[in-house]
Amino acid sequence: MARTTLATVVVLFVAAAWPKAAGAQTDWKADSTFSVQLFEPVPGPGNFLSVNGTQIGGDFLITGGFLAHYQYQPFVLYRCEPGTGGVGEPACELESEPMASIIEHQVVSDFLFSVSFLKLFTVGLAFPVTFWQTGNQLNVDSGTSAGELPATIAPGDLRLHLKFRLFPFMEGDKEGFGLALEPVITAPLGHLVDDIPSPEEDRTGSFLGSGNVTAMGRLVADFYHDPFHVAAQIGYRWREEAEFYSRTIGHQLVYGGAFGWWPIPELEVLVEAFGWNGFTTQLDQSPIEIDAAIKYRVWGPLVLTAGGGRGIIGMGAPVARAFLGLAYEPPRETVVENPDRDGDTYLNENDGCPDDPEDFDQFQDEDGCSDPDNDNDGVLDVYDACPMVPEDIDGYEDEDGCEDLDHDKDGIPTPADQCPEQAEDFDAFRDEDGCPDLDNDEDTLPDEADVCPDDPEDMDGFQDDDGCPDPDNDLDGVPDLTDQCPDEPETLNGTADDDGCPDRGPTLVVVTATQIEIKQQINFATDSDRIIGQRSFDILNVVAAVLRANPQIRVEIQGHTDNRGSHEHNMDLSQRRAASVRNYLIEQGIAADRMQARGYGPDVPIEDNRTARGREKNRRVEFHILSATGRDQGESMPAPPTDEGAAGTPESAPPAISEDFGF
Repeated sequence: MARTTLATVVVLFVAAAWPKAAGAQTDWKADSTFSVQLFEPVPGPGNFLSVNGTQIGGDFLITGGFLAHYQYQPFVLYRCEPGTGGVGEPACELESEPMASIIEHQVVSDFLFSVSFLKLFTVGLAFPVTFWQTGNQLNVDSGTSAGELPATIAPGDLRLHLKFRLFPFMEGDKEGFGLALEPVITAPLGHLVDDIPSPEEDRTGSFLGSGNVTAMGRLVADFYHDPFHVAAQIGYRWREEAEFYSRTIGHQLVYGGAFGWWPIPELEVLVEAFGWNGFTTQLDQSPIEIDAAIKYRVWGPLVLTAGGGRGIIGMGAPVARAFLGLAYEPPRETVVENPDRDGDTYLNENDGCPDDPEDFDQFQDEDGCSDPDNDNDGVLDVYDACPMVPEDIDGYEDEDGCEDLDHDKDGIPTPADQCPEQAEDFDAFRDEDGCPDLDNDEDTLPDEADVCPDDPEDMDGFQDDDGCPDPDNDLDGVPDLTDQCPDEPETLNGTADDDGCPDRGPTLVVVTATQIEIKQQINFATDSDRIIGQRSFDILNVVAAVLRANPQIRVEIQGHTDNRGSHEHNMDLSQRRAASVRNYLIEQGIAADRMQARGYGPDVPIEDNRTARGREKNRRVEFHILSATGRDQGESMPAPPTDEGAAGTPESAPPAISEDFGF
């Protein structure tokens, strides 16, 4: 068994025990219409040797070349002697010497050509030609040599390759994962020109090809990431069966895998393994081969390939293989990394989003990422009226992208606004709650029609439509609550003035819209501010009662004189007398801030100062009701008379007051 080392035995075609050794006669078939060539280079760009990649190449990319290979003893036949048949014993014993080396040496060159279309598919042709081979033809009956194989140059089966890229679709040759489908059809040229023995001859042929058309389909997957490339393929070959002694050559499962590495752009180092299985457990019908090679781009598109390998086991797996080839194959489209893929001026290594350009909207523009929604409120900036302030999403104008802190725009923030959808009316009544107060005093009369919006109407059947309370309907100074005659004014004469009913006697005081009119004079001591006379105090007591009953009234107490004496003296005297009246009313419990005292002197006469009666009328005290601003609610004060006799002149003025009453 010196010849049958492991390296040799595993590549042998192991025949069954020869029947003539047992003296039996059996009709054997030694059909030579199959190829013992396991190594089938594939045409096209981006492939390994016999293992495909998924690269298609550019539109109308053309490649071509040849790969010549030598193989030693791919097909050797050994006799197997019958064994003892014991338990655990092999069925036969393999002889130490081969019965026949059917293919001893063989030199084949595969001529390769391909064209790529639309970056979608490649059409390729592989045409093997056997230039030299040695071996023995075999006598079918005796199993002995029938002479040397003819040393003729002969073609093998022409192979048509169609490769379709499935994924990524039309992505060119970029890095990443790829998937392709490759149908292969062969034309039986090797069989047509082979020195096929005639039926009456009992010898084998040259094993150059199949006797009929074969078809194969295989799926190819690869992954490319510079500088590495890995691929795997698996497929099914359909062919007519051929019998060779005890073996049947039929349909096959084909497979392969490869790995490539570019230490430099011009040089690829690769290794691949490939084989087929005839759907049997027989080792001789499961050949496997491993090869290694280098591909060197010597110039431009010219690639030199050199390498070798050996079979592991089975028919067609040689003891040794060597190959050398030259091909025209334009360089793989190198993926030149764009330093700024998204064109936003940020280099990829510094760009947080290298494939998404920065939008340069003055918001986080330094990260290189577009910010379609700066404030992250769900409203895109192109539609966001406030792109830097997030929408508060409270069901109010949420589509504008702006925070709505004051829905009703009344100046009161929505969180503190008790009526966020209704604007505060700012009428100085509860303006801090954010709610409009359409009826401040809640008297059912809207403020816009309410003369007294902050004081509720008392709804007593008297002037109820003006919205103002009427605490003293008859204006007699006696509140309706205690007025026994609320619609008839009290006769303010000092007699039972607190019952609110009219009685006999002169009226001392009458309340109008503008004045508290006193019907008799308040008397002072001559040229003095001292009040004298019981009647004067009675009048003032009635005035005090009116003010107590009407707390809303503010009054100006006016002092007036006639024109006798100097103007300066009369101004001072009238001021002091008005103040004296104010002080008395304060003593009666009237709040000081409800009254102001002012002396007008002789400047506002109501009668002619040239007569004694006129001067007496002009010496007076008046109570004018003021508005909220402190101005007289009535008409403006009448201007002093302008005729020469009305006020007189200091030279014609009468002597100073000497009476003990009046002014």
